[in-house]
Amino acid sequence: MTHAETIDLTRIEQIGQIIMRPFALSDASELRRMANNWNIASMLSRMPYPYPQGAAEEWIESHRQKFASGAEFPLAITMNGELAGGCGVRRDESNTSGTVWELGYWVGQDHWGQGIATDAARTMISFAFNQLKADELSANHFTSNPASGRVLTKCGFRYTGENPVYCLAREEDVPARTMTLPRAAFEAANR
Repeated sequence: MTHAETIDLTRIEQIGQIIMRPFALSDASELRRMANNWNIASMLSRMPYPYPQGAAEEWIESHRQKFASGAEFPLAITMNGELAGGCGVRRDESNTSGTVWELGYWVGQDHWGQGIATDAARTMISFAFNQLKADELSANHFTSNPASGRVLTKCGFRYTGENPVYCLAREEDVPARTMTLPRAAFEAANR
């Protein structure tokens, strides 16, 4: 049995007001609309801008392989049945000392200020530690996006450094802050 076969996405414990699920091709139009927003893309490392026609469908279709590999789990954030953003974890292949996963998330501008990012992050954190058996989670946020840093701080992450991170939309390295959440801190907070 592969590691991916032991992961049950239906067992993701939902936290707060959201439901997280795999993206469906029916999400493509709304995903494209939300992603084709400079205020979103310029704060993410891997989202292109402008968002190309067909990119949403191609990205969603790649998820089956990502799930099967057990190395990446991108999920849709929904609220009241509507797509509100995306959140996921992926294995940090650059770290050889243990099982480290990188957390990432974004919320459509129409849904900002509602606590959705915090609920989604907490859901994925629980999934990563409880089902993926992560030793540690890491995350980056651009220094120009302190709201993302507040989400991570509320979830227990602590700053560990600053490094430039390439932003596809900006086509340049952007100053970013790195944060981590070790398993011990997660377990202590959830006793």
